Amino acid sequence: MRTAPLWPLYPAPREGETLCSWLNCVALCHYMEVPELLEHDLGNGLVDDLDAAPPMALLSMLS
Repeated sequence: MRTAPLWPLYPAPREGETLCSWLNCVALCHYMEVPELLEHDLGNGLVDDLDAAPPMALLSMLS
């Protein structure tokens, strides 16, 4: 598994915030779109169903 670099800016998730919403906030901090953020830093630009069924690899990298 590839180790993701630490993001220099990342807002704390708000209570009840979805994964897609939080990733959008992180992406905006870096002047990117969510697919760009995921592709650049996590090696996967797919954003389908992130709130309902996020890939375990993505959750592991984010944690």
